[in-house]
Amino acid sequence: MVMKVKSIPARPLLLLLVFIGAGWGLAFIHEGKDAAIGAALPKLDLKKNPYVLREAWWHGELKDGEMKLIKHQLFQRNDYWFWMGASNPDATVSIHIYDDEGNLVDEESFEKGHVAGARVVPKASGAYYIRIKVTGGPVGPTGWAVIYGFR
Repeated sequence: MVMKVKSIPARPLLLLLVFIGAGWGLAFIHEGKDAAIGAALPKLDLKKNPYVLREAWWHGELKDGEMKLIKHQLFQRNDYWFWMGASNPDATVSIHIYDDEGNLVDEESFEKGHVAGARVVPKASGAYYIRIKVTGGPVGPTGWAVIYGFR
C-alpha cells in the first residue's frame, strides 16, 4: 500500500523561514550595545587610535541605582577601553575598573548621559572588575551593554 503524504508548497515554506529568520535577527539588535558602539567609534579610528574592538560583550538589565561587577582577565602592557551604553537615553550610566584589591585603576574615563567609558593600562596581568551603574532610568529596569577594545 502506498501512502500519499501531503507536502507543504515550497514558496510558503520559504516565506515562513524568512519571517522566522527576520524575527531572530531582531533579537540580536540591542539598543544598549548600539549606544556603547557609538561611544567607542572615536577610539576605533585606526589612523588615530588603533583599538581593536573585541567580539565579547556583556549585557543585562539594571534598576535605578543598581550596580554590577563584571570580572574580566586583563593583561599587563595592553591598553583597554571599556564602553557602556543604556537602552534608555534618559538614563545615566557610569563604568569604572578596579583591580583585585579594590583599587580604582582607570587611566581616564567619561560619562555622557546614557553612555560612558573607562580606559585602563594594567600594571599586572590578572583579574579586574568592571563596575557599572545605571541611575535615572525608567521605573522598570534599563537595558545595558558593555563592549571593549584593546591595543
